[in-house]
Amino acid sequence: MEVKSTLELGGWLWIGTAAGLLRWNPESGTAATAEPIPGWQGIEVQALAANGDRLVAATYGPDGAAITRCDADGVPGERIAPPPGEKVKTLAACGGTLWIGTKRGVFRHDGQGWNHVFGAEGKAELLRLWHRGDRTLVGSVKKLAPDDRPTLIESADDGDSWTVLPQPDYQDLVLAAAGGSIITRWRGARPIGKRAGYKKHPITAGLIAADGTTAVVDGDKLEIARPGAAKLAAYHPAIAEAEHLHLVPGGAVVAGAQGAWRFEPASGTLTDLLPAHGLDRRPGKLKRLFLLDGALLGTTTFGTFRSFDDGVSWERADSEWWVLDAEHAARGAAGRWWIACQRGLFRTDDRGARIDYHKIKVDGPHYAELRALAVAGDRVAIGTKQGLFVNRPSEDPERFVRVEAFGTGAVEALACDRSDGTLVVGTAAGTLWRWDWATAPQSLAEMPIGESAMLAGNGVAWLACGDRLTELRGRALTDATPPDAKGEIHLTEAGDRLFVWDGQGAWMRHREGRDWTAVAGWPAGVRHVAIDSARGVALATDRARLFRIAL
Repeated sequence: MEVKSTLELGGWLWIGTAAGLLRWNPESGTAATAEPIPGWQGIEVQALAANGDRLVAATYGPDGAAITRCDADGVPGERIAPPPGEKVKTLAACGGTLWIGTKRGVFRHDGQGWNHVFGAEGKAELLRLWHRGDRTLVGSVKKLAPDDRPTLIESADDGDSWTVLPQPDYQDLVLAAAGGSIITRWRGARPIGKRAGYKKHPITAGLIAADGTTAVVDGDKLEIARPGAAKLAAYHPAIAEAEHLHLVPGGAVVAGAQGAWRFEPASGTLTDLLPAHGLDRRPGKLKRLFLLDGALLGTTTFGTFRSFDDGVSWERADSEWWVLDAEHAARGAAGRWWIACQRGLFRTDDRGARIDYHKIKVDGPHYAELRALAVAGDRVAIGTKQGLFVNRPSEDPERFVRVEAFGTGAVEALACDRSDGTLVVGTAAGTLWRWDWATAPQSLAEMPIGESAMLAGNGVAWLACGDRLTELRGRALTDATPPDAKGEIHLTEAGDRLFVWDGQGAWMRHREGRDWTAVAGWPAGVRHVAIDSARGVALATDRARLFRIAL
């Protein structure tokens, strides 16, 4: 049961999930679990806010989206529809006024309807809204036009006017702000206006208490800093990437895609707060599939699992981060596999039985997020939102350096040409490059490049972007899209063949060929594929089901 929102109110910790609303008493002891609130089953609770001693929730249910006012026990009352076309990301309330944050800014409802009070001039994607005092409204903006930088906004007059404090670093999101202090994703806790060093990996949750105590979730580490005391740090794989954090007697509650857990640092005790209410630890929504030398790795909303029987049965991969969300995998030297997630790089030497976090140590601006991965032996290249980074295995296996020739723009596609070990690099600026890891890269072609899948071999590269498959030979670009393909194109390899699919069909051809062969019996809606060339089998998922198709 994925936790979408949490709120401390009336002595309870309220927990909004993808399937209902629950509450938990922090004084109830380690054995107690959260109790479901009647009338909320099957309703997604996206955001929670306090209106005095009453609860307000942004919900999605069978009757559509609503802002729901509740009584002190969580019983739903008045429902207000959000502005047409707006998806509520965050919520605040005070008196009779409501504020919501969406991808387009802040909207205010004073009983007479909605007004767009921040972001009407351009994109302002809100991450969080909260109240401080009677009329002061504070917001964390994920992306503010025109340069998509994270921003802290504040209004002392109920949203009529705003003070805007952009953050200097791309994606250094504001996670908490109070009493002149701030916690951001990449630089952690510090006074507002001060700078600090970069973290090794991004902070995903943070809080600032009234007494000045700060707490953060930093990878798989919970760190608590109380005024005048030494920092407390404790580790557990269930903590990793939690998005909600609350200090409670004896420890903390962390919550997110992994559910909700009480963690006691002194003893290392971990208590599941939602065990009796449908929390399923098995893979449910399959997102991506990878074959690691015969071991099938399946990425789900909750984490990564492993199967040796084509997905009939699964076991959770033993990873430093339970919520490991693998997006790319590439084989390196001596059977080591590298796994890239959006927020970090991992490695496994035993086909996923044990997956360890691999710190990315960089000098200068951070990598923001990982977008692509390519491996040649023990050399690892990662395409990021802030450029291309490569490791230096002979010096420090965790040290990565930016390849300055590609600048600080996003790298959206990477492939290693196994015939000569060179890299083909696709940048968001729209340029394809070939690079030998040492000398100046060679510009090959100009074309639109979003986040793309790319393969390379024998001097040829294939790039799947949007509804088109492009072949690059030398500097010549050719449209290689299967004639029957009609939607977004996806690409992988099946031995010496290219394998392409869209939402309706799949096709194969030899790398040096021209004619495509349709795959018989291909199911509609496939989102990701892993190919077992030795057995002639494709394993595919539409996120709800797993298919085994003979090739």
